[in-house]
Amino acid sequence: MSGPHNPVFSQLVAPAEWRDIQRMVHQAIRVEVHTTDLEGHDIVPPQGSCPITRLLDRLPVVAAADAAGTRWIVRHEDEDGVRLSEDSLSGLLAFRLPIAVRGRIVAEVRAVGRIVGPLSLERAEALVAGSDVTAAELVAATETCFPGDAQMLFVAAQLCYRFLSMLAASKEQHAAWEGLAQRLATLARIGRLVSASLDLQQVFEALIDSLPATLNIDGCLIGLLDEDGVLRTRAYRGVSDAYAAMPHRAGLGLTGTVLATGQPLNVADMSRDPRSIYGAQDAAANLRAMLCAPLLEGDLVVGVLTVYRREAGEFPEADLQVLLNFAEYAAAAVRNAELYERVGRVHRELGRANRRLDEAQAHMLHSDRLAEAGRVAGTAAHEMRNTLGGIIGAAATVRDQLDTLSPADIHDLVSAIAEEGWRLRDTIEDMRGYARPLHGDSGWHELAPVLSETLRLLKYDPSFARIDLQHDCADQLEFRGDRDRFKQVMLNLLRNGGDATRELTGRTPQIRLSAVLEDDHIILRVIDNGSGIRPEHLERIWQPFFTTKGQTGTGLGLDVVRQIIREQGGEITVESEWGEGSTFTLIIPGRRAPAPAETSEQL
Repeated sequence: MSGPHNPVFSQLVAPAEWRDIQRMVHQAIRVEVHTTDLEGHDIVPPQGSCPITRLLDRLPVVAAADAAGTRWIVRHEDEDGVRLSEDSLSGLLAFRLPIAVRGRIVAEVRAVGRIVGPLSLERAEALVAGSDVTAAELVAATETCFPGDAQMLFVAAQLCYRFLSMLAASKEQHAAWEGLAQRLATLARIGRLVSASLDLQQVFEALIDSLPATLNIDGCLIGLLDEDGVLRTRAYRGVSDAYAAMPHRAGLGLTGTVLATGQPLNVADMSRDPRSIYGAQDAAANLRAMLCAPLLEGDLVVGVLTVYRREAGEFPEADLQVLLNFAEYAAAAVRNAELYERVGRVHRELGRANRRLDEAQAHMLHSDRLAEAGRVAGTAAHEMRNTLGGIIGAAATVRDQLDTLSPADIHDLVSAIAEEGWRLRDTIEDMRGYARPLHGDSGWHELAPVLSETLRLLKYDPSFARIDLQHDCADQLEFRGDRDRFKQVMLNLLRNGGDATRELTGRTPQIRLSAVLEDDHIILRVIDNGSGIRPEHLERIWQPFFTTKGQTGTGLGLDVVRQIIREQGGEITVESEWGEGSTFTLIIPGRRAPAPAETSEQL
């Protein structure tokens, strides 16, 4: 079982971990190893066994030698405090190694179990006189000990000391870094709270709750100056209500000194400081050391943050820096609270001004769109040419190949001509309504038929004759939006892909459509292996009238596409590698088509 709790030593290493260290020393040197406090009590259970020590403890001659202080003879001692001793009665060798934390010895590692030479039967009989131990038992016990060379054992003890000292230092440094990380995390949390909360008391309570663990203190409080110049406590921990209620004024007492000077105060022992005016109260609260930091607004002191310890001694510089950081956060919270009302008034004024600005901006945007609409009227041929290309291609096929076409082909061509004619009509209406908000249907539609119809319109377009069009879309997918406008989007993207692959050499031109459902959205990709888009043009392609097609393009297609997609609750993005191709990704509201029973129930 573990011995008495040693709080300083436990800060260095956990008992279970230290047991493993003792075990390593025992296995390396074959000795019984103890770690004791300065009174000789085991802090962790000993490792190994030396039977002769148990027998010697039962012998009157040994007890007498211990009482007289003549049992152990110091053979070696170095400047680090490592000691090697020899028992004058039995010839046992033992060593002691000091363990220091922050420069203070808090424990010792003691080891015994080597013997200078065998114990003779005559000597054993002299030792056991007057006891219940037999000479044979004592001799047998010495035979279980390993023989030890004093010089070699002393060197081994020194090596153990070096190892344990480095271990203690590394553990101490690790603990210091962990403490710093904890402090930084606490400061970050308080900083976020100060930034996010306008509740001053909530910030003070959270700050005071964090201080004891962060600085290892016994009490703390935070106070603000009222209109009468009296410091009143607003939050506290670890002190009594009466202690927290004590008033403070600038220039009077320790806290008053901070109020008057605006400088932090580090007091090792309040009972010995002549500036103290509350000595009796400090003694009653059993508080000795004090660290106090001002809450500043510029050069003006508005409050203080104070921490206490029961043990006398100045706080380290690191603790002062942490407290100053906490004080700055507290002062920021005070500033936020004081500014809150003014900010509220300004916010209301800004709200009214913002509404006026929105109205003016809406008017300007409408004017801009009217101006764009005028430019659209002069360049409308871009959209109409795309549509007329499909109509002319299909009509020319009927004219030139009428005798060889099947009735089904003729039906498809005539349907394509009619649909393209309708799209031409819609395109003209879109151009006319460019300056107006988009309107349209917002119902649910099957995706696969819309994509099939779009691809069929391009089937007889000569510019698509050599392009490999692929379509991968499940039949059960439905999208929400305007069916005809979505079809317009797909035609525009496919024609852009056709333009990008038209001059392609060295590989087969290809455009691929793929659609998958993710949660409540359809991810639809239009992928081509064409010329791609230059990196410097990727953001500009969405701007009205920007085009990379020279005189053959108006730069309106992608702007209209994005407007339509956003109007229907979706988004569109593009990825492209110059010379390799482009991928346009549409994210639109979608679902898997309900079963017929579900549809009936909904109706």
